[in-house]
Amino acid sequence: MNDAKTIARLLKSLSSETRIELLEIISEKGELSAAEVFREYSQRYKPLRRESIYRELEKMVETGVLSKKYCTRSKKILYYTTINTLVIRLEKGVHVEIISKNSKKE
Repeated sequence: MNDAKTIARLLKSLSSETRIELLEIISEKGELSAAEVFREYSQRYKPLRRESIYRELEKMVETGVLSKKYCTRSKKILYYTTINTLVIRLEKGVHVEIISKNSKKE
């Protein structure tokens, strides 16, 4: 992945302390609903409005940092990480390597 617009969108999605904290929660806990993320975030960090948490989760879905799926059993939308490793190389230009959960390199 070396398209400047794509890299900028990805880095922008990680430029918020709140989004990084949300990503940390989801990467540690696995698949979580927005309500579960909200509860965990409120216990660990600072209280935020539920709508703010949802908006931040959706920003990360838009850029591919998170994905979401509908669980028919629990009737909830679950958020989960799609990126396992992110490497940014600054040798002879900017190059980003993403290793997703299913071990494909982009």
